[in-house]
Amino acid sequence: MLIFKSKSFFLFWNWTINPSYSIQPPPEKALELPKEWLTTDLEEQKSSKWGEKIVKQIYKLHIDEEMRNCEPEYTTLRDLKFWLGTWNVNGKKIDENINIWLTGSVTGKPTADIYVVGLEEMVDLTATTVVLEAQSQKRAGVWLEMVSNALNRGAKNDETSYVLIEHQILVGVFLSRDGRDDDDGCDGSIGHDGKQGRRCDPHEAYGQHGLLRLLASGGPSRERGGSKRGFPQVRARRWVNGRICDNIRFKTEDETFGILDHQLIFWIGDLNYRITSDVPTLRVFDYARDDLDYLLKKDQLKVSQRAGLAFEEFTEPEVKFPPTYKYKKYTTQYDKKEGKKCRAPAWCDRILYKTGDGASMDDIEVLTYDHIMKLSGSDHKPIFCEMNVRVKEYDPAKRKKIQLRIERELKKSENSAAKVHVELSGDEIDFGKLKYRTPERRTLTISNEGEGNAYFHFLPKAEDSHICKRLFNVSKAYGVVKPNEKLDIEMEALIDPEAAHELNGGHDVLHDVLVLRVEHDRDYYITMFGDYVMSCFGQSLENLIRMKAPARESSEISSNSPVAMAIPKELWRMVDYMMQYGCDSAGLWTDKGIEGEDALIRDMLDEGRPFEGIDVHSMADCLLDWFRALQSPLIPEKCTSRIEKGEKINSAFVDAFMNMMSPVRKNVFVYMIMFLRELLKHAESNDLTAEFLGMIFSQVFIVNASKKQQLSKEYRVAQEMVTELLIYLLKSTAQQLAGEVVAEDSGSEASDED
Repeated sequence: MLIFKSKSFFLFWNWTINPSYSIQPPPEKALELPKEWLTTDLEEQKSSKWGEKIVKQIYKLHIDEEMRNCEPEYTTLRDLKFWLGTWNVNGKKIDENINIWLTGSVTGKPTADIYVVGLEEMVDLTATTVVLEAQSQKRAGVWLEMVSNALNRGAKNDETSYVLIEHQILVGVFLSRDGRDDDDGCDGSIGHDGKQGRRCDPHEAYGQHGLLRLLASGGPSRERGGSKRGFPQVRARRWVNGRICDNIRFKTEDETFGILDHQLIFWIGDLNYRITSDVPTLRVFDYARDDLDYLLKKDQLKVSQRAGLAFEEFTEPEVKFPPTYKYKKYTTQYDKKEGKKCRAPAWCDRILYKTGDGASMDDIEVLTYDHIMKLSGSDHKPIFCEMNVRVKEYDPAKRKKIQLRIERELKKSENSAAKVHVELSGDEIDFGKLKYRTPERRTLTISNEGEGNAYFHFLPKAEDSHICKRLFNVSKAYGVVKPNEKLDIEMEALIDPEAAHELNGGHDVLHDVLVLRVEHDRDYYITMFGDYVMSCFGQSLENLIRMKAPARESSEISSNSPVAMAIPKELWRMVDYMMQYGCDSAGLWTDKGIEGEDALIRDMLDEGRPFEGIDVHSMADCLLDWFRALQSPLIPEKCTSRIEKGEKINSAFVDAFMNMMSPVRKNVFVYMIMFLRELLKHAESNDLTAEFLGMIFSQVFIVNASKKQQLSKEYRVAQEMVTELLIYLLKSTAQQLAGEVVAEDSGSEASDED
């Protein structure tokens, strides 16, 4: 598929070859039923016509599931070699021989099965070229000919040639896909909202390519160049990323799916990430020559990924080449201008990839990831990546035979006169004691004691597609059980932050009733329940400063209870541990903690036990989770809603901002700033920067927002400004926050009306 948005590309792939038979994926969450099954008419829901409709759907879904289970019987594995390249040509007409880019040498021959070429700024982005496509179309024709000539150079009649499968352009952005002529195939297309897309099947394989270019960042100073080089607008990048991934949908006769539903996704192009602003511009030139490893640690994309702000699920092959921007034209020298227009070298041009469900990173073997220094007609150098991707090749004859066998076995018991009767292993599911973020699972067994197929499905809640409360889940919401067979369904209960908020606030209880309908039998009622174990996670700050004892020993807290401390004791314990053992530790908030230690830390906090032998990285992760789980964010909406984009961050702004916070929030905020400053004193050993910490903690300080809110412009502006505020405070002197901690007593007002 091809998608354009400014200057970078996406490529999305499903590696199933010969997919003439559409196997629908299972729903993302079993507790949600297909929308077409829903009805608000209870009489219709009870009707035989509605039941027959559901049975037909379950029949088809069962066939799909069985086909997925039998997939190894009708597939073989093979490798496809991909070549992906991107080049910002800066609006210039390139007269150089691009054969060296595509094949590795001036006289080399292509070896990949599929070639994808992406160009940014193919023409100058003037008002004329934006409105009129003639120049872009003309330049695209030139590039198509150049690519074809390079791939088919010297090919003889008996040799495999390469053909253009598809290409698209949009306002100076170009993307083409060529493949061996026996790999041709493409169907379906979309184009809307400044983005264009196409879903393609190279060698009859499901696949997609796409394109998007991100604008250069302003960052804290909102200036691009010189010594004021700032951090990128990573929120904007996340916003663009999220909007595109959520809004672009593809349709076939049987299903609708999005970008992230594919098994292999590439995102390539001029992403415009620079070097973090704590490295002086002139020093960047030195590091670009002498110390790429150090410079990569300061690369904004790498920092953004580590902070979980952008492309966090994507992988980039190991970068072993120097920054690809900004060069003097027709040279291999960086453009080291004097003054404010000096642009520091940067890895603007990137190739990223990720795998989705049904695929593994083990299926991808990166062969080469490099740049081409000899091509010098632009201020960017082209980059490329070669990789082998293992794909599944279907045998249509075997697949059809297996499909007929599955259908035949199911139809054996398809008798409208046959009696249907099931027995359940029980009608009550007791999950026992439920701790925060600790899933508990139980099994419900359905036994078919009748003579016909038992088609079952859970009924949705009124006017909803969900079959149970969000804190519960089931592994299978519908299915079929053949006579004399049994089916196990896994039932799960999990207290996540949202569920904890509801339970702690008294807005929900750990109890629900599911209705299991067996067509041609009856409805069965299943009760699920459990006991919530109190935790300091998911509480409000106002409650936590009133809890003298550990959470598990605390009785119900009210707003009238006396304030026991200025900040929650659990926050102090986590920070104190990190101050003792973690100040010099590298990899804080980038390296993962020890698996399972997060639950141990929560137990130690909730039970008041001392920390023993805890990994500091586990503690660092737990600290973030504690902030994310707060019933309302540390920085409330009433503070962020008054922030205007572009406001100057200075002492007056800080004073006004903090005066909007309640005493407990101000105390926690100041406490965290002082802690993070202490970590920065050990930057030589822990490799932390103010920019990185600002990005990390801005996420958790205003985290309580829905996904839709997080993609809104207002939320994005708020996070950008909070990031800049944190960076400003972390770089300012300690005296600027002196005396800010508010002493509270039982008579002080600690609540915060958001």
